Amino acid sequence: MKLAVINPVVNLPQNVSDAMKPYLASLTRTDTEIEYVTLKHGFPSVESEMQGMFNGTEIVREALAAAQRGADGIFVNCFDDPGVQALREMIEVPVFGGYVPSVLTALSLGGRIGIITTDYDGIANEERKARTEGFDGKIAAIIPADMMVGEVFGGDGVDERLADVCSQMHDEYRINTVILGCTGMQRAVAKLRKRLADAHYPVTVVEPLAAGVTHLERMVTLGMTNSLHIGITLEGLVD
Repeated sequence: MKLAVINPVVNLPQNVSDAMKPYLASLTRTDTEIEYVTLKHGFPSVESEMQGMFNGTEIVREALAAAQRGADGIFVNCFDDPGVQALREMIEVPVFGGYVPSVLTALSLGGRIGIITTDYDGIANEERKARTEGFDGKIAAIIPADMMVGEVFGGDGVDERLADVCSQMHDEYRINTVILGCTGMQRAVAKLRKRLADAHYPVTVVEPLAAGVTHLERMVTLGMTNSLHIGITLEGLVD
């Protein structure tokens, strides 16, 4: 099986890229081959609709090229799912971002669900995604970690801040399953889970990079796709 992970930003920090590969290798099948692609043009983070729109066009280009190279599935490595719907119109293989697989995973665990977004502006974005994907009313709380994506990539103190928000969600909203609202938080998830366990907080943490790639792998294994079978192409595009 061949999967392509499209990193939806330019200049992805090397430490983030280096941590991603062994992490996913430990979670996927031994016969799953993953190609990692990073954008050549666009913004260094996706934290708004505008950035998602611009980077989304480059995500589509890179994902189409990966599909032509034989990828059996495409994962867009972002919790905002930029370019995912467009790609579903264009290719036959399954395409997922981090959002839908993470929420489905959390819902399968039962109980009350919360999402940690990066900053305050992300709350409205999470509410919009919930309405669009049919999850409205199923997310009990959305709380920002008050950090930009660049700070998440930096790694310093991220697990401590996320643990504070998890404990707040548990104490104030009775939440027992928390979704991390940025795939860049992957580097902090092991320390976060240990902090919560040491503090005896019964909170399950869903990390979207792992949830998304393993969900994609499962769909490929089952021979399923979320393609819309429209077959739209870039023919006629004027550069």
